[in-house]
Amino acid sequence: MVSALPDMVFIIDRDGNYIDFNIPFSQQELVNPVNFLFKNVSDFLSESLAAQTVNYIRKVLETGESSSHHYQLEVADELRSYESRFVAHGKNDVMVLVRDITEMKNNEQNIRESESKYRTMFEQGVDSIFIGTFQGNILLINPAGCQISQYTEEELLKMRFHDLVDTAELETRPFQLVDLAAGKTVISERKMKRKDGQIIEVELSSRTIAPNRILCFVRDITERKKAQHELVASREYLRHLTNYIESLREAERLHISREMHEDLGQRLAVLKMDISRLSKKTAGAENPIQGGVHELLGSIDAMIEKVRKISFELRPGMLDDMGLMATLEWYCHDFTKRTGITASFQSEMPDERLSQELTISLFRIFQESLVNIARHAEAKNVDVSIRREVQQLVLTIRDNGKGFDLPASRQNKTLGIRIMTERAFKLNGTYNINSYPGRGTTVEVSVPFHS
Repeated sequence: MVSALPDMVFIIDRDGNYIDFNIPFSQQELVNPVNFLFKNVSDFLSESLAAQTVNYIRKVLETGESSSHHYQLEVADELRSYESRFVAHGKNDVMVLVRDITEMKNNEQNIRESESKYRTMFEQGVDSIFIGTFQGNILLINPAGCQISQYTEEELLKMRFHDLVDTAELETRPFQLVDLAAGKTVISERKMKRKDGQIIEVELSSRTIAPNRILCFVRDITERKKAQHELVASREYLRHLTNYIESLREAERLHISREMHEDLGQRLAVLKMDISRLSKKTAGAENPIQGGVHELLGSIDAMIEKVRKISFELRPGMLDDMGLMATLEWYCHDFTKRTGITASFQSEMPDERLSQELTISLFRIFQESLVNIARHAEAKNVDVSIRREVQQLVLTIRDNGKGFDLPASRQNKTLGIRIMTERAFKLNGTYNINSYPGRGTTVEVSVPFHS
């Protein structure tokens, strides 16, 4: 039975002589049992440790009570820890059970260091840390938790989590205890009530760490939320400013278009008529200026056509006179003549008037898309359609060109795509573009429409 013990067992008499022993096989590499028999403890232990051992033996023999002693020995060039338990064995000898507790001592030291490290993290953590129960009772708080709530530790230990959150918000968004019980980490944003009555924005990260124990990290995000709100407000301001500037540009385009069409166009037309009359007066086979007059008339015709084209690109008068559908159809026909790219138009919409804002925005998206196709797509065909889906007006522009790498284009923040996206957003709609190298490009704009 003694041989089955994991401890080294020695029988030692009153004077410290080894009478018998049992050393487990696992320990024999460190301790050779042959060396102990009929020798004294002073032969192996330091003078002080040998004296302590003899004192423990005699104390046990005198009182009959067992005793324990912890010490360290250098064995095989390694400092190891041992525990010796002295138990009366006879009138003049004791049984000493010696256990190697080096690993246990090392583990204890690691645990102490780990506890110290985590205690330091807990006490000095920037984030507020609360530990509580599923019932909401607060069991432990770090100094940062007291600071964010403005309550003392003693006050918080008498409170519940429910006392720290906004009551109205808690009614609409109760704590996610089911998810916590399932072992999930729950991250949420809430409003926290401080002791002074101030409401702050906080981010909670909670999880279950033991039965009926919840660990919750609380971070003050008031400034972050404020910055987010300011950023949103700034973006909204910039969007309104952009829309205002765009409306000014459209008004200026309309003004310039009309000036070119009504003033410059008319002046060129009058000039052409005057030169035509001059041509008739100077008509004659031998008149040397007749050929120059014909060239001048040709140049004026080219100028009139150029003025008409620039005027149309700035702001087609057809938009105001005939509406969006007719303008898109005419533009596709003209686009085919100018570029050689076959552009077809199909509309499932009745010939009805749309709002000016909707008309101009859809036309500009359509116009920008066709300009991009002519410049970059190397397409042969373009299909344009406009249809109604429930309460949405959907404009689709599809080409069979070379396409492009859409993710790379978005990463480069292409200005044209950004402008068209902004136009659709202004109408509370969406702008989607799908393109793949070698597979063409499809643009789809969907905006709310109520007849």
